[in-house]
Amino acid sequence: MLAALALLAAVVPPFDARLVTQPLIDLRDIGTQSNIEMPWGPWVTVTFRGRVQAFAELPSSGAPFDMWQLADGSCWVWMQLPGTQSFSWVDP
Repeated sequence: MLAALALLAAVVPPFDARLVTQPLIDLRDIGTQSNIEMPWGPWVTVTFRGRVQAFAELPSSGAPFDMWQLADGSCWVWMQLPGTQSFSWVDP
């Protein structure tokens, strides 16, 4: 067992717990539109609405394709996913 753990330690790189953040959008760009590609393929035009600290602070609803950015740099778009009947926040 110890030999297996020693081999694993030699092969697996050490875990690095650095927080990786995305670049923040300039708040002067609120209201501007841009095109982004969704993970399942289509490009959509989103409107940047602002920034909040955490996901829990996102508005409970929005206009279709409103985009908000969290303080960590991740962006969330208010849209209806294919095959669903309601709108929700989607991480593109």
